[in-house]
Amino acid sequence: MLFRSTQHLVVDAEQWADYFVRLSRRLMLPILSWSFVGYSIIASRVKERAILAGTGADELFGGCPYVEQNIASPYAQGFNLSEDSFLLDYIVQSAGVDLLRTDLISGFYSKETRSPFVHPLVIKFALSMPREYLIRNQT
Repeated sequence: MLFRSTQHLVVDAEQWADYFVRLSRRLMLPILSWSFVGYSIIASRVKERAILAGTGADELFGGCPYVEQNIASPYAQGFNLSEDSFLLDYIVQSAGVDLLRTDLISGFYSKETRSPFVHPLVIKFALSMPREYLIRNQT
């Protein structure tokens, strides 16, 4: 059963900084994305037990700046991947960083993260789409 939260979260700069410090101490790992702080705020405040996350969506569907601007992925250095560098980024960024961190963060608040963009069928669908449907040089 899916629940849709209509709760609006409002956080000022001081509260955001407080979450950043607390998250840094709890993770004992570098905070590699500002989105981890936002995810921590959401996980701490929502009532639902499971959180639906968009992890991997940008990488699969061309939303990353280096995919849109046709520049090399920071994870593709030393590889000759041409226009498919976003796939390596998807593997490294999503599986190697984002999924691990969101799982740790949600665990701090006894929540579970669900990430549909890492399902093999979604990955196959995204990789089967023509590039012009994925990258449109717009944000």
